[in-house]
Amino acid sequence: MFGTTSGVCKLGLAKTENGLKEPILEKVLAIHPFIHKESSYRKAEKLVPIIIYLELRLRNQAFDRSLLIKVSNISHLEFTNFFTQLKRFIKKNWHDRNA
Repeated sequence: MFGTTSGVCKLGLAKTENGLKEPILEKVLAIHPFIHKESSYRKAEKLVPIIIYLELRLRNQAFDRSLLIKVSNISHLEFTNFFTQLKRFIKKNWHDRNA
């Protein structure tokens, strides 16, 4: 989906932005087992855009979020719902680790 330089540029990223593929793949492989089997987010076409978003945010990289959602196979509502679930998961697990 975003393997080409033109795809990266369309998101507002510089052509020279390298090293995205490996960290994104690592995160997808790390997160995938923790997603319930019944969840639609286990599908790569739903999970990868979310991981791309997270990776770019972690890098503090400016990009066009609306365009990422538009070119992905995920709706704005699904995108928002995933982050709502993620926040609950982080709060629960953060609290459990620090209790």
